[in-house]
Amino acid sequence: MNETIDTNVTLVPFIKEDTVEYLKLANEVEVGKFFKLAYCRNKSEANDIIDLFTTSEDYIAFKILNCKNQFVGAIVGEKKEKKKTIEISYFIGKDYRGRRYCENAIIEYAKHIAKNFSQKYRCLEFCISIINYSSKKVMNTLGIKLAYTRGYAHYRCPVKNLI
Repeated sequence: MNETIDTNVTLVPFIKEDTVEYLKLANEVEVGKFFKLAYCRNKSEANDIIDLFTTSEDYIAFKILNCKNQFVGAIVGEKKEKKKTIEISYFIGKDYRGRRYCENAIIEYAKHIAKNFSQKYRCLEFCISIINYSSKKVMNTLGIKLAYTRGYAHYRCPVKNLI
């Protein structure tokens, strides 16, 4: 009998106590060179990342929780004031991939931006490794178009198109 998978997600701001869980998930992800904030080798480095997420005005960061309140990944946006854009990075732990958590987290993130920053940021941008086919599939599923390729695939989408 096939188990139905609930793909709903909740975005929750990081707190200082998330260091150990974050370190465990980040170590499962092979994105260190593409998502610099995901890569950490030890608790001290993970703590520095969580510190950044909880104190910096430059980032809007959330942990992604599934319907069972399990920490399944992270979505982080870096504010780009001049471009009125937020550059998004995300990752999902290996045990949670292929369940539409990425797609749903991006939609929830867009709703958050629209509700809290609609006048300031109008566009989301994703910088994806040329060989990251899973993320390219996420972009295609959401209808996010490739803007240009320069070392990486850069996808761009107005926030309003995702909500």
